[in-house]
Amino acid sequence: MSRTRIVIGGGISGLLAAIRHADSGEEVSLVSPEFGGQIASVKIAGLSVDAGAEAISTANPAGEQLLHELGLGEMFAYPQPSGSSIISSEKRWNIPFGYFGIPADLSTPTLLDAFSQQELALAQQLDSKNFNPSGSVAKVVTDHLGAAFLERLVDPIVRSIHGSPSNELDFAATFPDLAEKAIRAGSLVAGVQKMSRASNSPGLNVISLRGGLHQMIDALVHRVSDKVKLKRSQVSSIKAAGNGWDVGFADSSKFFDSVTWAAPALILAKAAGIDSEIGRAALMVDQKSTSIAFAHVNAPGLDAAPLGSGAIVRDGTALAQATTHLSAKWEWIADSLPLGQHLIRLSFGENQLPESGDGLDALLKSEIEFLYGTEVDLLQAKVVSWTQALARSKPEQIAPLLQAIDSNASSFELVSGFARGNGVMGIITDHIQRRAA
Repeated sequence: MSRTRIVIGGGISGLLAAIRHADSGEEVSLVSPEFGGQIASVKIAGLSVDAGAEAISTANPAGEQLLHELGLGEMFAYPQPSGSSIISSEKRWNIPFGYFGIPADLSTPTLLDAFSQQELALAQQLDSKNFNPSGSVAKVVTDHLGAAFLERLVDPIVRSIHGSPSNELDFAATFPDLAEKAIRAGSLVAGVQKMSRASNSPGLNVISLRGGLHQMIDALVHRVSDKVKLKRSQVSSIKAAGNGWDVGFADSSKFFDSVTWAAPALILAKAAGIDSEIGRAALMVDQKSTSIAFAHVNAPGLDAAPLGSGAIVRDGTALAQATTHLSAKWEWIADSLPLGQHLIRLSFGENQLPESGDGLDALLKSEIEFLYGTEVDLLQAKVVSWTQALARSKPEQIAPLLQAIDSNASSFELVSGFARGNGVMGIITDHIQRRAA
């Protein structure tokens, strides 16, 4: 008789885990009130655009591999090569041609907008050292280019793309291709020169799908439905019982040999009980709320894409922390809009926004006009609020949770984004590694 497993959570980590365990011969049930997690869509300007993750990094081939496995290879969409910027309280500067803010040429005039001659001379001196990829992204960049390059270019871009600060990401694991090429070339900058996808926009180091990345979830749900039992529900309780787990729902309870947890930490704390060892440990895990606004505007001044595909905002210069000019970045969106109309995405982090109303319209109009430097006529606005957005948790927060789980039962698997990193690529890479083990 097959062992039974319940996968709790219907985001990408839960869907992949359900497929993986079903393929290994287990009888799998997948439970979630909805599917997709933070890969979702929002309807605006008659289009379904990505409301959460809009693309996956190409620094690791695992993402493209998964999309091919799902039969989506012919739908690949690549962003337009329009460049992008970083905006600070003092000035704005273009992101140089390179890879995640690491320049391909330290003598390019673009760098003079962001760095002094002394800082550039230091970077050239540090880059002449033999390249060593050991350590975090922050350590490697500081060792080979200096702290100024980390602070003004690399860290803001890494945070924007990977959702994690550069001091929490291992360089070789995050940029395996770059690490290999830099070792062979002898320096970090020379390694970037050999990257086939070097660009002047961090958004170019990604891939998506025509019509939006959220279509990947539809493909995963279709694949899952042929292999596992789907239940649209929320787990109300979970506790160790003998060699397995008793899992409670609103209308029933059931015993499972194994559990795969792929839902937010707060839900785990409530289900396990906040006074339990697992519940107390789960409450220690940082999770943040975030708000993303979408604006459909009529603005001929945006036809020239003044910020390229968008900008990262530093130092609290604006309320928004980042903006993406969606119709400049994705050709399929531009082709779907009348001339002079555009779609803008604004990420506000933990700054909560009203879902609608004159106050929201005035705020978005003001933010867009300030950041892009042109007048806009706001046609429609939508806000998506993620109340339990997954921040990459610190090891000291995850360790007590893993210890609490291990002390209760070895049949509890943790694959949630808060444990593996909230970037889609972190989850996909973890899935492929587990599948190969």
